[in-house]
Amino acid sequence: MTISEGISQIIEKRNAKVPALKHKKEHLESILAQIQEINAIRDRMLENADKLKMSPDVRSSIQSISTINFENAMRQLIAFYTNTIERFSRHEINIAVVGSARQGKSQLLQSISNLDNSVIPAFANNDCTGASSVIKNVPGTTLTADISFRDEFEMAEAVQAYLDNIFGEGAIRLESFEGIKRLSVSDLEMRIPKGSAKKTKFDHLKKYIEHFDEWKDLVHKGRITITDPNEIQRYVAQHNGEKEGSSLRKDYYYYLAVKEAVISCEFNNPETGSIVLRDTIGLGDTSLGISDKMLETISVHSDAAVIVRRPETGTGKLDETDETLYDELNKAFAKRNMSKWLFWLINHTTQDSIYGENSDRCDAFKAKLDSYDWSIAQSCIVNAADKREVNEQFLPTVLRTLINNIDAVDDGIMVEMQGLADKVYSEFKAIQGIIKNLLIQGTTDVVDTTDFLDNRWNELYDSGLMKLLKEYKDELSDKKDEESVAFKNKVVEILKNSVNLLPSEAELLTQLKKGGKNRGIDVYTMRLDKLRTEFTREFINIDEEIFDAQVAAFKRRIVDIFTEDNGGKLGHLLPVSDFDTTDEWLTAFAERYLAKSRYDQFKVAFVMLSEFSLTVRGFLMHRIRDRIDKLNPTCYDDQRLSDEDEAKKIRLSLSRKLKDVKEELLQKFQDELFREPNRVFYAIISEFYDRLNFSYQANMKDAEKTWEKFYSEHLIEIWSSEFQDDMKLSELYRDWSELSDSLSKITKQDFTSNI
Repeated sequence: MTISEGISQIIEKRNAKVPALKHKKEHLESILAQIQEINAIRDRMLENADKLKMSPDVRSSIQSISTINFENAMRQLIAFYTNTIERFSRHEINIAVVGSARQGKSQLLQSISNLDNSVIPAFANNDCTGASSVIKNVPGTTLTADISFRDEFEMAEAVQAYLDNIFGEGAIRLESFEGIKRLSVSDLEMRIPKGSAKKTKFDHLKKYIEHFDEWKDLVHKGRITITDPNEIQRYVAQHNGEKEGSSLRKDYYYYLAVKEAVISCEFNNPETGSIVLRDTIGLGDTSLGISDKMLETISVHSDAAVIVRRPETGTGKLDETDETLYDELNKAFAKRNMSKWLFWLINHTTQDSIYGENSDRCDAFKAKLDSYDWSIAQSCIVNAADKREVNEQFLPTVLRTLINNIDAVDDGIMVEMQGLADKVYSEFKAIQGIIKNLLIQGTTDVVDTTDFLDNRWNELYDSGLMKLLKEYKDELSDKKDEESVAFKNKVVEILKNSVNLLPSEAELLTQLKKGGKNRGIDVYTMRLDKLRTEFTREFINIDEEIFDAQVAAFKRRIVDIFTEDNGGKLGHLLPVSDFDTTDEWLTAFAERYLAKSRYDQFKVAFVMLSEFSLTVRGFLMHRIRDRIDKLNPTCYDDQRLSDEDEAKKIRLSLSRKLKDVKEELLQKFQDELFREPNRVFYAIISEFYDRLNFSYQANMKDAEKTWEKFYSEHLIEIWSSEFQDDMKLSELYRDWSELSDSLSKITKQDFTSNI
């Protein structure tokens, strides 16, 4: 598969995910609208507090309801969906080129794109890139630059950011876009304290003010298209590359108003397919927000990033600047599998360049970089100015690596998305909890909760929860002396296929002919060791193939008994759908609802069940090993034979040993081990059942009374629908009750980013 074909497959695969992403985004927007209704109910209640005879406590609770944190988190998640939809809707792969100024970023871009200084300024004198460029590979096209500009509001916002940064937020306020021109450079300069570190920022601010008339008209143009390379330079560069003070020097200021320059051309290697390079202004440039813009370029627009670094001749080394850049990226993208998409180009310069030969420094830099435990896909020593080296070696390496890693790259994006979704769900649960507490606070004034629970207790406890739990316990009791069918079938399969673990005579003969430490007894002993190891591994694999599923089903049955409406109804307190596994639910329930000392015994039972596992290592391996260990080199006649006869002898001896062990193991399993899994399950549920049903031995607490106390504490939450349907609640609580019922239908799955 060519690179171009690989990139096309990535694009097609991503495009196919867009409809599901859009659907999920629309669903999240509907949840946001639903949550925002809470504010209307809250305000209406507070406006009619006197009419509703609202108590001070209830009024205070209603006033405390806030959806701000949820709304902010949800908008952030929705924005992430918007960016991801845009990313997956594209018809190209985007690569960001980042690094400090004058390291060779622009040289790399020139080598790939075949553009020169007139379009991609790469001057050695000082910082030259003014505006970020997007360079597209469009085979067969002529050079075209689409330049888009900021509007008046965005320009005023940019200048205001400098004013806030230099003089303090709000100290100097722009009244309008035209106010930029009316700013006095001399007056502003006088307000800067002597020796202030803000001087470089002020130099940038001066450009906006002093050259206002040069760039102001661009804000009304929206976008223009240019095909003249020399004309393009005026919009993307800070100058024409001549030294300062030279009569040939031309400084440009159009870039101040440029939002983005999208340049289309045919790359030197058109077979690289539909790729886009995203240039960034060099880190270390003293203009405001450079680092933030670089992170945004990677976060929102890019699928991979290349850091360009040129170690200087004689002194260049990996230093604090490199560590700071990596730390910044790692902090922002640690969840995005950086080791799959972050590349480090170590720029090798030659003797005839103005920087001189630096190959020794490049080698040292790479060795140091590779010794660090950093998440980097690859580090490569490349001459960024060498078109052949860049296009035939470096760029194909980056693209093939990215093609191979793209699933992991996209998984990282989804992990970051899910992190935001988890935050939203946490805020949702907080709002849901406040509303439930409000209902609990008020409903006790309307309903006799003691009678309510008394009328339902027997149906819940004796005829529901504990009845179902006892029935499952009895079911496992009936099975405890039965063989585990799935387990037995697997063991029989292992013993039947164990002959495949034996080496062939030809394989033994090849090893014997090597001589040296490959005498007959040595080969026999070595093969027995290997046979024991492989035999043991086959049994250990039973955990994953058989026991894990059995344990999961065992725990799921118990959790269902506790959470379903015909059982313990505890799913109304903590929905099972909020958790990926029953272990997580059991642990969370124990920590959240059984923390009081009166529930200690229940908590121990829940934690015990959560931590329970059934493994060959845990309860069978020591019994199996005493048979497998008989695969040892005792009674081996070390009489010297020909290699051929020795191979036959070893094969026969191994076969006999294995046959004896198989027969002993099968007898051992038939006598007792096939019954062990069912006995373990019964033992666990018996211990679990006893802890939940019988009196505490330490202080003789009655278990049923303790459970009744628990359900009394969570009455309104567990039976919330009955309070809404059957009780004539006051107007004060009706709206909240209906809202609570509506919110209860929203689960963690509604926020899960399972695209």
